[in-house]
Amino acid sequence: LNNSDARKDVGSWVTLDASQVDVPPSQQATVSFTIAVPAGARGGDHLGGIVAELARAPTPTPGAAGSNAQAGFGVTTVTRAVTAVLLTVGSAGTPSLKITGAKTVELAGYPTLVLSLQNDGSAPVKPQGTVSLTDAAGKTALSTQLKIDTVVPQTSIDYPVQVDLPAQAGTYQVHASLDYGGTAPAVLEGSVVVAAPAPDATAVVVGGR
Repeated sequence: LNNSDARKDVGSWVTLDASQVDVPPSQQATVSFTIAVPAGARGGDHLGGIVAELARAPTPTPGAAGSNAQAGFGVTTVTRAVTAVLLTVGSAGTPSLKITGAKTVELAGYPTLVLSLQNDGSAPVKPQGTVSLTDAAGKTALSTQLKIDTVVPQTSIDYPVQVDLPAQAGTYQVHASLDYGGTAPAVLEGSVVVAAPAPDATAVVVGGR
């Protein structure tokens, strides 16, 4: 989240009494806040957070051209602490989850199985369950347990499954089942295509002048 990003849902309802505070070494400071729930807000649970960030010192000005300053690069580290805000409007939220699809994509240079999840309920959920792939002969080519962190109400995510895909290219049947605290687990039956590995782009030169 960048400071310039628009706040959403409960994040836009929170007003801090102070946007900046000085905290002496080995001390603490208390910043109060208020939450103004707008008329017509969706009933159920709303999850957000309050973020505290260390103020950064001014960035040094690079040396002028022709000076003795050496060229280089820098890394900026931003330290943040987050306090969750969970607000229930009206009665407690109702959990609901759908697995809307599965696909294979390339992430950081590696083929990855991705599950598309939609929390269409009014309560946060933490799904857990299994996903498996079977080949054309019905043999299990992949099976793994899943434990997913909080999926916020009325949001959708593409969740990358951290497991190696089958080495053999082809179409595989995918079965996913996630328990999220509802009356029945979210289930997906579908298919995904695992592509053949890309050829090694390294060129080998033999001979020459």
